[in-house]
Amino acid sequence: MYADQVAALGSTPKALAVSPRNPAIAIAITSKAMVVLDAGKVSATVPLSFPASSVSISPDGVTVAVGGDDNKASQQPISTASA
Repeated sequence: MYADQVAALGSTPKALAVSPRNPAIAIAITSKAMVVLDAGKVSATVPLSFPASSVSISPDGVTVAVGGDDNKASQQPISTASA
């Protein structure tokens, strides 16, 4: 679908999740940020205050959850992440 597109994330991605509702939306996690990708392009970068290690998007495509190396998880609406 977007095989010829490359998004610069600023550091090595640790995890990636694709929205089940809208495959054009993806969330990449680096050690310092959550990066929202829309159609293969960076639409937002949200700094994280913890070292992230995993990411998941809810089945309805509305919420993103980020797990950290600190044994905690945070979640927020994707609309907030991409605003």
